[in-house]
Amino acid sequence: LPADPEIDEALKFVTQARIREQELAARRARIGGQIAGLEVAEEGRMAPVRARLAEALRKGQVEPSRPNLHPVAEWTFDGDLRDSIGGLHGKVEGTARVVDGALVLDGEGFVATEPLDRSLASKTLEVIVRMTNFDQRSGGVMTVQETSGGVFDSLVFAERRPAEWMAGSNGFARTDDFGAAREAETGSVHLALVYAGDGTITAYRNGQSYGKGYRKADPVAFAAGQTQIVFGLRHGSRVHPGRMWQGQILEARLYDRALTPEEVRETASGVPQVTRERILAALDPAAREACESARAEIERLRVERSSLGDTAGETQAWMDLAQSILNLKEFIHLR
Repeated sequence: LPADPEIDEALKFVTQARIREQELAARRARIGGQIAGLEVAEEGRMAPVRARLAEALRKGQVEPSRPNLHPVAEWTFDGDLRDSIGGLHGKVEGTARVVDGALVLDGEGFVATEPLDRSLASKTLEVIVRMTNFDQRSGGVMTVQETSGGVFDSLVFAERRPAEWMAGSNGFARTDDFGAAREAETGSVHLALVYAGDGTITAYRNGQSYGKGYRKADPVAFAAGQTQIVFGLRHGSRVHPGRMWQGQILEARLYDRALTPEEVRETASGVPQVTRERILAALDPAAREACESARAEIERLRVERSSLGDTAGETQAWMDLAQSILNLKEFIHLR
């Protein structure tokens, strides 16, 4: 049995752990209040303009051209694998080929690009695909990965659940199930995978939410010069059974930010939406600058809140104590 001094030290450890958690909880709450205040102020500036633009859209008074959502790379597969915006041109590995304006992948080949010239944390992967084999498992459609292939984020088909889209990642570190319907569409399907700065991942299918978004971990900061895009392979640098996707990719785009739901709906449908970009363009310069400053501060605060971790349960302090004791025993055993 532990001696009284040991019991006292254990209780002191638990008390201190609880105090630390209370301090963290107070910081999370304070940051949450700051975010809410900024969002209310931002919405106060944007709401009247949003209503005016929505009415103009309803009356057909807005040009049907979509806004430039500023992707950093775009592949239309119009006879080749070139990036029509930058230098992320693709290279074929195996049997991948371009046919009639589509990248055709039969499970024995993939395409890998040149390294990115910028870092990526927040991002959006956008593709239009066509497929007929819904029994296939675990293949990646579009992947952002370190050039070594070890760390990656990928739009994956049916790795954990049959015929469902998911956000694949190394060791499932940032992966959970969206809980959406199984894919069965043999025609074209528009998909977008949105990675927010706080680690939240949201999926969209044909412009609509695909299941429920989630946050499991902080986002990966993919480094410039050490990151590439891969099509048709979940991750890696060679054809690998169990990682290959079969189907056609008609278009693909990469963004270095998280698209909003309105932006995803617009790029998916081509129908004008009241996007944040349109609202900002319609504001006077002072209001626009205030909204952009508020959004930047909101994103900064979200990252700060995310860095504090999730709220610990009531028993976490005792669990930490038990782990410390186990670690101490292991250390003594090693000595």
